[in-house]
Amino acid sequence: MLHELTGLRPGSPEREDIYYIMSYLAKIHRVIPESGYSAEVVIEDDEPLKGETNYRVRVEQRNAQRAWSSPIWVRPEEVSQ
Repeated sequence: MLHELTGLRPGSPEREDIYYIMSYLAKIHRVIPESGYSAEVVIEDDEPLKGETNYRVRVEQRNAQRAWSSPIWVRPEEVSQ
């Protein structure tokens, strides 16, 4: 049945080229413009904490890949009077 569905016989190599495993392999990716993988966001915290604090960024791409940042430490601006 395997041979009928795929053309392969049990125990036969998948490729006729017996030197395939000794060759160089390459993977080609499509070029994606910068606008496809970068974003700029400005967020203002309505209730900022007093003193030094940290924020973390989590993102999810359209293809469901996810990423997150290390803590981004911020401290309040010194207001001089």
